[in-house]
Amino acid sequence: MHRTGRKPGTNGRVRGQWIILTALALVVAVAVVYMAYVSSEVLPAASIQRPAYGLMSQDWPKLVQLLAGYTRFVAQSGLSGLTAAAAASGLYNNLLSPYPQSIHLQLTAAGSYVANSLAAAESNLLSIGAFISSSYRLNQSGFAGSLGPYPAAVVLSNIYNFSKLYGLGYIQFSSNYVYRFVVTTFVPVSSDYVVIYSGDVRKPVVPGESYNSIVNTILNLARQGDSFDAASLRGKLYLILVNNSALAEALSYYAGEGCSQAVRGDFQNMLAKAFVVLPWWAEYIKCPFCLFDFKMPRGSLATPGTSDEIAVLVYADPTSSVDIYLYIPYLLDAFGIQPSAPIQCYEQWNLPYIYTIQQADSGNNNPYAVYYMNGQEWFFDAYDLSGWQSSLTFSQCHQMGPEYAPTPIEKIISTNIYGNWTNGLLLGAVYPAGTYDVGFNIWRQFSIPNNWPGFQVRTLVNVTAPGAEKMGFLSLYFGGYDGSTFPWCADMVAVQPEFYPPTFVWSFLPQGYGSGPWQTYAWQQGGSYVPLGNDWYVLSISQILQGPMAGQMYLSVYKFVVNQSGPMSPYAGQWLTYSPLTTFNVVLGTDTEDFPQSSSSSWTDAAVYAFLAARPWTYPEPSAVLTAVGAAPVVNTPRPTIIAWGPASAASARVSTLGNISLALVMGLNITTNLSVTARAKSIYIYQYNTTFIKYSYGILVNSSLPKSSLGAQFSLFYNYGGGVYNYTCGAGPTCNASLTSYYGYTAGVDSALWNITFLVPRHSNFAVVAKVLGASIAVNNYSVVHPLVYYLWSGNSLYLINVGNSDAVFYFPWQNNESVVSGVSPNDGIFGAYANINVSGIGSWTLVIVPPASAVNVTFYPQYAAQIQGGFPTQFTPAWELPYIQPAQAPSSGCAYLPTYFPSQFLEDHYTLLIPSLILRAIGKQPSSRLSFYVFMKGSWTQAQYALDNLNDVWLRINAYPGWFSYRGTLIAVCGGGSSSPLPSLFTGYDYYSAALPSPGALAQYANLLSHPSGYAVIVNVTGVFNPRQTIQAIYLYNKSAPPPSQCPEGSYSGEILEFYNGYPTGTGAWYDWWNQFAGVCRDQNVWTYYGTGRESFFIFAVTRDSAYFYIATASSSGLYPFNYGGTVYWWFNGWANTQYNAQLLTAGPYNGPLYSFDSVSCINSAGEVCNAGVIVMPFMWPQPYFIIDGQIYQTI
Repeated sequence: MHRTGRKPGTNGRVRGQWIILTALALVVAVAVVYMAYVSSEVLPAASIQRPAYGLMSQDWPKLVQLLAGYTRFVAQSGLSGLTAAAAASGLYNNLLSPYPQSIHLQLTAAGSYVANSLAAAESNLLSIGAFISSSYRLNQSGFAGSLGPYPAAVVLSNIYNFSKLYGLGYIQFSSNYVYRFVVTTFVPVSSDYVVIYSGDVRKPVVPGESYNSIVNTILNLARQGDSFDAASLRGKLYLILVNNSALAEALSYYAGEGCSQAVRGDFQNMLAKAFVVLPWWAEYIKCPFCLFDFKMPRGSLATPGTSDEIAVLVYADPTSSVDIYLYIPYLLDAFGIQPSAPIQCYEQWNLPYIYTIQQADSGNNNPYAVYYMNGQEWFFDAYDLSGWQSSLTFSQCHQMGPEYAPTPIEKIISTNIYGNWTNGLLLGAVYPAGTYDVGFNIWRQFSIPNNWPGFQVRTLVNVTAPGAEKMGFLSLYFGGYDGSTFPWCADMVAVQPEFYPPTFVWSFLPQGYGSGPWQTYAWQQGGSYVPLGNDWYVLSISQILQGPMAGQMYLSVYKFVVNQSGPMSPYAGQWLTYSPLTTFNVVLGTDTEDFPQSSSSSWTDAAVYAFLAARPWTYPEPSAVLTAVGAAPVVNTPRPTIIAWGPASAASARVSTLGNISLALVMGLNITTNLSVTARAKSIYIYQYNTTFIKYSYGILVNSSLPKSSLGAQFSLFYNYGGGVYNYTCGAGPTCNASLTSYYGYTAGVDSALWNITFLVPRHSNFAVVAKVLGASIAVNNYSVVHPLVYYLWSGNSLYLINVGNSDAVFYFPWQNNESVVSGVSPNDGIFGAYANINVSGIGSWTLVIVPPASAVNVTFYPQYAAQIQGGFPTQFTPAWELPYIQPAQAPSSGCAYLPTYFPSQFLEDHYTLLIPSLILRAIGKQPSSRLSFYVFMKGSWTQAQYALDNLNDVWLRINAYPGWFSYRGTLIAVCGGGSSSPLPSLFTGYDYYSAALPSPGALAQYANLLSHPSGYAVIVNVTGVFNPRQTIQAIYLYNKSAPPPSQCPEGSYSGEILEFYNGYPTGTGAWYDWWNQFAGVCRDQNVWTYYGTGRESFFIFAVTRDSAYFYIATASSSGLYPFNYGGTVYWWFNGWANTQYNAQLLTAGPYNGPLYSFDSVSCINSAGEVCNAGVIVMPFMWPQPYFIIDGQIYQTI
């Protein structure tokens, strides 16, 4: 419909000062009411500006007093916002720039807050004749951080954005609040796309805020008592996609055809394409933004590297319609459209054209609207799932015992999803006593539209009645199989809850039984054991169908961070590769396998499914950020860190209020508040605490501008270790202790106190002590002691930066010709290195590189810029306070090649032996030779390391250091000429072990245990001297002499306390022509591998830590040993088991079902039952595995 109306007012709302403004409003209200009473009743003929003031004089001092208090409050809030913004986004400034550009982002964030607060106060006081003007000045120095999101170097789409027109006032909305989603795609999408946003009040997206105020505002509108109800947002929250192309087309038609009523009707219809209401669904009633789904229409998300905007309209009260105010003359001018009729035809007394979208809420909180794509529904609730086909299943492909028919369970029940009672499908079966290998499935066929870039199928499930085996699984059957087939007999892929032990596993059988991993415990993300609890989980299977990654499949499990109070987060993940699937059956259900839970009574396996949904999917997924209109697009921080460079950290705020209160005859009002806080570490002491932690004692002098305020200082400890962020309050505990040493009093406007802060931080962590005074949070350090120490080395276009100090280092490389001069940074994982491309409007663009302590980063430049950068480095690209700690490193010899090496583990021993396959050497231009030399960069210089060659010409490199040196360490290894290799046995001394032949039973007692190797140990069986290991080796196992395994360990018997590789080929065991691995348990029962290797078996590796047991089979080609992974392919066999106690029903009772910590014997048996010709090495082991980075690619080793 069309109507005219008043131009709407400002939609923005001032945050953070409502308490004070409410108090002001009360005083104002009292004064106005009292004044009206006096004017009308006491002195009806008197002017309101005359002696009536005397009757109310007692109220005006209160107003002035309150205004003074408000001025102080704003100043204090400015300090808080300024310092919080410095920690959140200060490092994203170009710190090579002069002031104030060097603190632009925090000044902008805090200044905007202060300005809005003061403007609100001025407006509130106008109604009683108080005319005031305010000014402020903010400053901050000495520290900066990257804890919050950063402005990304992305551009807004020309078609799908509204903020420019909205900011100019040409488009306005009827809502109380206007925010925006910024959605950025990284690959082109040619279909509809369901974006899943996960927001958290605790994760701000605006620099300087301590919480997400936007999410908080919306959630408050959904509050029902002490919780939330997403249903109440249906009429309050609208998503509008503004299509500028469609808007320009509508405006052109309107301007070209004149102002007839018919034209206006057509114009109204055309606007429906310009303002598109997007359907949304809050998956969890009590947590609306935990998982918030909305559908982007086809045509959006088409251009990688650009961001589409969605207007997020929030109403205080429910409405079913949305008004959009269009100022036609201004819009015509903005689009460069020349109207055919006089301009007055398009405006009525400067009032806007109002376009109303009726029944706009039909798609709000509606999953069926969100998941309606390509003419069909892709969402299924519990009732929908109950209508799928169903079938009992029996294992016809692999039968271990009697298969009795279970009794199906399939019924709608009432279930509680984090406080919300709703319907779920209880799906499972009652299994008869003694049954083997049967189940119950439901299924439905899916055909993926050809314009989808990929697909994702996901379901919300809770394992409420766990029994013996699988329940509540999600699987895809392909190759013509449907849900009437027992799972391991089908071509299938699955994510499965497993109850013995309670964990998640995954399976992938590309060609039916035995063709791939079944019931795999180890996940690429999540580790070797992902616990399962009585909780709600999202299980998903995704695959990319188009582009260079076509065929890549991702299996995942998601769970809530903290029940319903936080967003869903990845819990476990696994990548696989298979030809793209376009038609398959989605199968849900339960089964039992191999061993009955009971031979005397029945048991139940069941789970509750809440819903299942399918959507288009690609990787990386488009990112979605809910943020303020006008704020820069943001993405996640590359490395959360704080750097304080001293000699003192400071923040100050000055707020002045000038004017008069004419009704009170108060003239020349002048209220000024100056607040300042400084903190510096006057003294610092460092103590060796243990191999993991360093103890520091800081004497911190706090100065502030208010009396006694330094006594109220509070302290916290922040550090980043191994990519994890930790924050501790300093009190009386051992991690961080704060005590007052001296109070110096308040002199000459300065209040001073000396505090002693004693704290523990892990080696190789970046840390800062944060002092909180007067609302300001000041990061403190003594940079003369705690600082980076970076050595740099050029090699072609690559700059190697090696930080052996104890603080992060930062470097800034300004862009040239509208592009970054940096072509790549590795690593970029936030643990060993990070970078961010940053674009600040009106100031410029640059690339920030962060080099953590105890790490090495390779920055590669485009060839056209490399020489220029090299000529100006480090002076032109390093902050002044960091320059004294940047030094060149000389090559240890001539003709060296460099190998960046990383140890991503808290490894505590004083040495480690790296296996460097010859393929790795060739990749950096070196040939394996006994005349090489190896140098490791340590403590600011090169240290030569002893190496040996094995019979495959692979290098074994022993690195000696102090305990703790390896923990989360990145370094550079130089491979040069002019050296000589050592005999291989000489590398393995102390508690390491070497034998060219299998040792006698009991020989490994002092070596293969977790007392000798507390971080873990590896037992490596070298079978390079065995002819055709696949066909001749029957078993390799670790055991203890006092409890030898049963002879030959026949199938179905209990294996005892062993770790074993087994091969069925030599004995002709039916279809068992692959390697098996065994963690205690039942003999010949564990054929699961996370990766199936390729090539000739060379080393069989058992690795044991306190948490896990790992099995590797290292393979080789005619050119030498493969790395664990090379060229995107995993070449080694690998699997891991949790080193824990398993179910006694499946594994033998007593000590034989885990955990297993030590072994004293190793055996290798060939097909004739004879001892193999094999050697043995015992050495330290770390998990995760160490790795090399070459040309940005990671190559793992042991």
